[in-house]
Amino acid sequence: MVNSNQCYPNCNIWGRLELARTYVVPQTFCSTFPLNKALSTGTLYPELLRPYQKRRV
Repeated sequence: MVNSNQCYPNCNIWGRLELARTYVVPQTFCSTFPLNKALSTGTLYPELLRPYQKRRV
């Protein structure tokens, strides 16, 4: 087994870092898309659909 202290210089700082934090909005389940629409939109649940808006340049 490899000693992780040998992997990075000054690796004692890694214990103090917070690498990421998530934020999840509470969502309610109401319905589902038909399978063909779910495949084209990338999600089965309409509440999760957040399409990108095209910008005019």
